[in-house]
Amino acid sequence: MKEMCDASIKSQVQELARLHAVTGGKNRFSDLATTITRLSGDSVALDPVERMLVSLKKKGVLTKQQILQMEAAYLLEQSNTANGRTLGA
Repeated sequence: MKEMCDASIKSQVQELARLHAVTGGKNRFSDLATTITRLSGDSVALDPVERMLVSLKKKGVLTKQQILQMEAAYLLEQSNTANGRTLGA
């Protein structure tokens, strides 16, 4: 991951997913988790990149700490992009 420092977090996650044959698609377990979350009164919707992060964690490619760091950086990156700014990784 160190050599991808200049790439966006989104690009890094997509590359890791490609290398480890992971997709950001929904499956029956993600649908179940979404339903349970919705029924509990929360509204959490993961985008394909966030689903890739979860899948990479499940596959053992990323640790819990790595996924949390990448998720935080991804959300910051998305926020800055939405505001018309770009932020280096």
